[in-house]
Amino acid sequence: MRRTLLKDPGETEAYTFDWNDTVDDSLATAETISTSAWAVAHGDVTLGTATNTTTTTTVPIIGGTKGQVCDVKNTITTSQSRTLVRRLTVRIGLR
Repeated sequence: MRRTLLKDPGETEAYTFDWNDTVDDSLATAETISTSAWAVAHGDVTLGTATNTTTTTTVPIIGGTKGQVCDVKNTITTSQSRTLVRRLTVRIGLR
């Protein structure tokens, strides 16, 4: 399931994926995040310095142009050598 974030162009908004949730692909029992990479697949937002724990990934999303719809992608590799991807739609507008 794709998530959607409404963000004002002047804001820096941190977004977190909890990979332990059961909504989509999630971590198996005792599985952890080994690596995490964030990328802007489409749009003009900028990504700040990303962080992660063993079960979550977080990235600050900066800027953007009002009216734009941006696509941000998070790819993780797990302790069980699985590669999982989640996407976030970022709609830039006034809140």
